[in-house]
Amino acid sequence: MFVVGDIAQRLAAFSPEKPVTSRGRKEIEYDDQGGFLQTPAAPAGTVSSDHAAILAKFDLDPTRWVITGLRRSQWEQKPGVELESIRCTFAPRNPDVATLDSEAFARYIRGQRRKAKPAPSDQPAAALCVVLADPQVGKTGSGGGTDELIARMDRTYDKLTDHIAKLKRAGVPLESAVWLDAGDIVENFENVPSQAQTNDRDITAQLEVAREIEHHGIDLLARNFARVDAATCGSNHAQVRRNGKRAGKPSDDFGIHIMRSIEWAYGFNADAYSHVSFRYPTEWSETTALDVCGQRIGLAHGYQAGSPDKVIQWWKGQSYGRQPVAEADVLVTGHWHHIREQQTGDGRMWLQAPNMDPGSDWWANIAGDNSPPGMLTFVVTPDGVDWRRVL
Repeated sequence: MFVVGDIAQRLAAFSPEKPVTSRGRKEIEYDDQGGFLQTPAAPAGTVSSDHAAILAKFDLDPTRWVITGLRRSQWEQKPGVELESIRCTFAPRNPDVATLDSEAFARYIRGQRRKAKPAPSDQPAAALCVVLADPQVGKTGSGGGTDELIARMDRTYDKLTDHIAKLKRAGVPLESAVWLDAGDIVENFENVPSQAQTNDRDITAQLEVAREIEHHGIDLLARNFARVDAATCGSNHAQVRRNGKRAGKPSDDFGIHIMRSIEWAYGFNADAYSHVSFRYPTEWSETTALDVCGQRIGLAHGYQAGSPDKVIQWWKGQSYGRQPVAEADVLVTGHWHHIREQQTGDGRMWLQAPNMDPGSDWWANIAGDNSPPGMLTFVVTPDGVDWRRVL
């Protein structure tokens, strides 16, 4: 897919624990391998943790440098007066990690050469569905960080290639495929305070890597099938937020933005991608649905239900609001980080997808439970769902 250089040794000398000699004084120390900085003291609650803004205060180009560790300090200057400052480590951006801007990405797509796919049947006999759920690019945990995620996605896409070949050898009449992005494609910085100190990519780098991950999954299907439908939905980590709260409409979502940018780039190469179509939630909805081989597939991130045990009840309630998933035969969700399957109603099915992120250690610490990463796949036919596999 794309190469990740080993920058661990370069960063080892710049630990977030490096002592700062003068509390609250603006400081910076660095060379061409990176360094550390401290913002000047300011009233508590006023210092932004936005990486680009911090770098700009020190005249550091965010296209050249990336913050690798961040710690916020707060202290009482005198009774009733609280101050704070931020100290960071930073390093050169790794040139081996995908950092394509939009125009460069479009040029890359234009350069893809392949024969146009033949038109599929009006009603394909079977379609392969592939679910990408919760990669949370930028997150770190016991399973590593972004570099480990990239390697995990590469291995998973190799497994997907093998799985497609296995299905075809088994005689499954696959003509089309469906890419289902179940949300939380990036970790973001506005969900929980710990993200500012644990994330290993700033928000622009998260978006760049996430776009590469999503594109390569859709592209893999585009190379193997005569028709591909790619769908996404709104999610909590991908929401545009301010101070932890949603800052716009449901459609103000980084995951939706990433897929729209891929659709835009694909438009420059009809020979390679004219058989790929894209589906999004409406401006005021977080869910979407599409018809696949006579079945209605609904897609929701799942956090709206409040808990996995309430998903079915939430799904029933969607009919009252005439939401896209209300009439779905199959509901696909992410968010809950484990595989689950449940029959409900008159032959309806809920498929809960496992996660691709490096692990939710906070949950393991509380509940002693953690689910291994994986990618849910299944085949849809006019008779329903079959060949469920986690890759």
